[in-house]
Amino acid sequence: MSAIVHRGASLVRVATAALALSFSLVPAFAEDIHLLCGGAPQRVIHALTAEFERQTGHRLVTTFALVTVIQQKLAAGEKADLVLLPMPLIAAVEKTTPMRAEGRGPLARVGVSVIVPDGAARPDISTPSAVRKLLLDARKIAVPQPTTPSGAHFNQMIAKLGIVDAVQAKVIIKAALTAAAILWRRATRMLACIC
Repeated sequence: MSAIVHRGASLVRVATAALALSFSLVPAFAEDIHLLCGGAPQRVIHALTAEFERQTGHRLVTTFALVTVIQQKLAAGEKADLVLLPMPLIAAVEKTTPMRAEGRGPLARVGVSVIVPDGAARPDISTPSAVRKLLLDARKIAVPQPTTPSGAHFNQMIAKLGIVDAVQAKVIIKAALTAAAILWRRATRMLACIC
């Protein structure tokens, strides 16, 4: 297991939104409720599913994927009853996909984290200078695709810190949790994973 150090909402303000989708003129009374969801709320959804199903009699059919993959699925015409995505991505999806505005609303805030192997010292991320030092000292940095909210935030952050050239050579574009497992086996120094 790995330690996760959160900087919290002040490091990045990425809100997660719940949005009920209406893709048909016929009301959906089926027992299955189809949910498309990014990975961030996955544990919460798993924890709540059994109780929701018990109380409502409906079955929650959930697809967890990278938020960019969910956007692609919706653009390709995949149907869903409920979508959980960051607010900026909901706004982008709404431009091409008919949605019910009355179902839209913030659900939670998701922060950006630094993940380190078990036993490693928790890095100082309390100030911009500390984050700058962490990134400069890291051997490798796993970052999600730049088209994801976290990947875009990471690129904005390193630009603001003035370390783009020094950091880009260390960056591995991959889902941060997957890359962390691979890199920890190879790394001799702590690495930072922004997810």
